[in-house]
Amino acid sequence: MTILAFRGTESNKPEDILTDALASSVPWTARGKVHRGFARTYALVRGGINKALAGADGRLLITGHSLGAGLATLAAADLATRHRTLITFGSPRVGDSDFKQGLADVTMRRFVDCCDLVTRIPPERFDEHDIETLFIDLMPIDLRSEVIAMSLIRAIAAGLAGALAALGVQPQYEHVCEATYGDRTGKLLQPPTSATTSAIAADQLAARKAYRGSVTPDVAHLMRELVNAVFAAGVARDAAAIRAAVRDFGARLFQGDPVPLRDLADHTPINYVSLFTGRVG
Repeated sequence: MTILAFRGTESNKPEDILTDALASSVPWTARGKVHRGFARTYALVRGGINKALAGADGRLLITGHSLGAGLATLAAADLATRHRTLITFGSPRVGDSDFKQGLADVTMRRFVDCCDLVTRIPPERFDEHDIETLFIDLMPIDLRSEVIAMSLIRAIAAGLAGALAALGVQPQYEHVCEATYGDRTGKLLQPPTSATTSAIAADQLAARKAYRGSVTPDVAHLMRELVNAVFAAGVARDAAAIRAAVRDFGARLFQGDPVPLRDLADHTPINYVSLFTGRVG
């Protein structure tokens, strides 16, 4: 067996995660469309991969975490002449349904650690509902019951969806396979059924309630600024300004230590390692 492993991102800045979630898609070489950033990065290493694998026979195991999981997925689609297995940890969505169909002959397993936010981005669609869901996921759980905060989130979602539609940024994304879920205690649950889906939702809620992170206090003010910036950029049809506004919002929203949200903390590599070695504490 030959193992091809891709490392994840070096930075866990939430503003980068948030802006990357709004990435458009590009045609993939074989079929379907994929995340523009993943495609560009994979193109940089593709030649080196082919050179490294030259003469390596037998089965091919491809794996990675986070960004590395996205690149591993592209490699599994690219190396179609090999018998390959794809195992990913904390993978974002990579491509559309047509791209997914191109991986039908690949043996796959996708691990998700509890509330890991990265496994829910990019949104499946860039419509108002999915963008609103993304921003709700970025809110501390105690703010989700506040009327003002939720009203601002709806305004942000409406503004972003409208601006992206005007710019023609309307990609669609799907995961390439169902997830093997690790709950807050480290227990692994197989791909969800109707019974495990409700158990997962309850487990994530309990995990968020028990988590104690840090967040800047004046969230409503930051959200109002984001609303104004998004609408201004949308009127100007300026995609760069939209991404800059979202990045600035993320950078100012999450400051301090520890990691502000359980949804971000669960993405760390050590938490995925602990699914196999056991939780500590």
